[in-house]
Amino acid sequence: MNPIRFLFLVGLLLFSDILFAQKEYVVEGNISGIADGTMIVLQKQKQAGGFYSIDTAQVLNGHFRFAIRTDEPDLYRIQADNRARDFIWDGNITLTGTDLSSAQLVDSKLTEEWERYKEQYATPLVMRMVLITSQLDAARAAGDTALHKSLADSMNVVSKQTNAQAITHAKDYISKNPASFLSLWLLSGIWSRIGEDERKACKKAIGQDPSLRKHSLYDKLGLAEKEKTDNEKNWVNKPAPNIAGTDINGDFFSLEGSYDKSY
Repeated sequence: MNPIRFLFLVGLLLFSDILFAQKEYVVEGNISGIADGTMIVLQKQKQAGGFYSIDTAQVLNGHFRFAIRTDEPDLYRIQADNRARDFIWDGNITLTGTDLSSAQLVDSKLTEEWERYKEQYATPLVMRMVLITSQLDAARAAGDTALHKSLADSMNVVSKQTNAQAITHAKDYISKNPASFLSLWLLSGIWSRIGEDERKACKKAIGQDPSLRKHSLYDKLGLAEKEKTDNEKNWVNKPAPNIAGTDINGDFFSLEGSYDKSY
């Protein structure tokens, strides 16, 4: 091979490693309460919610290990025997304890930050819902129809209040901590439930941090905003597409004759 071409290719590879730099992060577990041979599943959160599996490992002497190469933090879950531990993978992490779900997590500042947020804001809201749910179950079991209906009405009110408070807490946290990945993650959770001006303001505040602006989640929020804007441009103040068919009585109907009419 031509020496000049060889040096060019080597330089290109080195530049690519710098440009697309990824670090290997490890999470190790030392959980004495998990039997040897138990299959541990590593999962990553989906953008739309929920988790999907990306790797597995077997426990040996209470120990398991996972490693990934990534250039950005994200939310993950380790699961085994109906027990799970969620965490934000932002470096080399160690889990220790006798039970996976309550294991102590070491060396993850973002997970500690997230758990403080949950303890202060999310857990009290969830407990309100859990309490009313248990009361609903008890009323149903006792056959008390009147009490069950009253509790169901209360559940609807509390659910709306809880949703509103969750959004308020998230926006408050984002305004105070715009340079945190947790703020970006919280924004993704309330994105579809807040107004356009609020979305732009939160995204602009978070975008002041270069590392968050490079995060794939930040890009996805931008695409979601563009899609919403495009949809509004395509449909607002424009006639609905003509729909024609047969109704339940067998009669033909069409929107074409309804344009420009008021009802």
